[in-house]
Amino acid sequence: MSSSREFPKTTVPPHTADEEEASGVFVFPGGQLVAVVIADESARARVLDIVRQGPYLAGGPDIVSSAVVVIADSGLPAPPPRSVDARTTLESRVRDLRRVARAGAAIILALDSRWSPEACAAAEAAGAFACLRTPLASESLEAVVKSATATHDAQTRIADLTRQLDLHSHLASLGRFTGGLHHELKNPLAVVEMNVNLVRDELSTLLEGRELLRSVAFAPVADRAKREQAAREFLARTEAYTGDLEAAIEDARLALERMRRLFGRLQNFVRREERAPDPVDVGALVRELRDGAAPLLEGVDVELVLHDELTALVVRPYVDEIFMNLAANAATAARTLSSPRVRFHAYASGDRVVVSVRDNGPGIAPEIQSQIFDPFFTTRRADGASGLGLALCREYATHMGAELSLWTAPGRGACFRLHLRRA
Repeated sequence: MSSSREFPKTTVPPHTADEEEASGVFVFPGGQLVAVVIADESARARVLDIVRQGPYLAGGPDIVSSAVVVIADSGLPAPPPRSVDARTTLESRVRDLRRVARAGAAIILALDSRWSPEACAAAEAAGAFACLRTPLASESLEAVVKSATATHDAQTRIADLTRQLDLHSHLASLGRFTGGLHHELKNPLAVVEMNVNLVRDELSTLLEGRELLRSVAFAPVADRAKREQAAREFLARTEAYTGDLEAAIEDARLALERMRRLFGRLQNFVRREERAPDPVDVGALVRELRDGAAPLLEGVDVELVLHDELTALVVRPYVDEIFMNLAANAATAARTLSSPRVRFHAYASGDRVVVSVRDNGPGIAPEIQSQIFDPFFTTRRADGASGLGLALCREYATHMGAELSLWTAPGRGACFRLHLRRA
């Protein structure tokens, strides 16, 4: 009979030296790591004594990769006063320490008076937390190390909060996205399910009729007349079945086609395909796109306002998709009026080239303006819109380093602006 093994009375890790050695786990008694990288032995010993008076764990170069604070000398003998190479020397020292130190570690340089203030300023510009003059005073070093560790703690908390906010934002976006996807797929899935059930039920009836016709074909002569009558009655009763089945199959096919298009657009939405932008004459581009969008703009008064010699960096397939979406939306909004108008305007704005598409429609209500670029948000769901058009446009703009913005006012139309990088 095997004996049972009892659990220990506590799960707190052991802290005695013997237990640590037996378990193979090294337990820090508390405090943050400070690495001291100073060549002069007496100076290094003094710095270690000062640091160890505080709540820190001090060590040599072997703990640089783990330390929160690194206290180091210049790594070279001090240069002559006002040396031309002093700034470069300290910048290189900071860069070398940064390469081996942990991310976010504070680097404190201990320098004698022969290093110029300009060289110290260059070191701090290169990423040093502070420069202190030797011989180091206990109070000054303790204050700087305390400030460095407090800064590291604050940065760590900020990074943690940022990650949490990013996670919450991601989950919220994912919730909106999946909610919209569910809403968009719910109706076509219901159509497919209903029609598949209809086909299944009517197929069983048709199989019954097949068996009836088979019995007529192989019936004895004496029973044939009665079975033929039964077959005629069955055909009369199921005469509309063929039409119902054809309609059901067509409805299911259209619903599946709608879902296929939706998933095709979703694939475009999530795809991270990298394409190099090319310099393009914006005036010629807008004219070509306007001509390509002519079927979408039928019955709409189109105005072109193009400034000369505008060249921007664009990814052509992305711009085509953006322009067609904006043109279609503008035409739809403008047609709510008796005199629909759409204006395409290209102009320079600082280091950007802006292409705007404006309509004279009713504008976008203030309460929905913040949602206009959200996936699956649409005010035209009854017309079959999926709500992915503007979300896809913004995604394409981001991929090629551009921005898509909206200006609108009730009763004054809407204006979408594509801010392209100027070539």
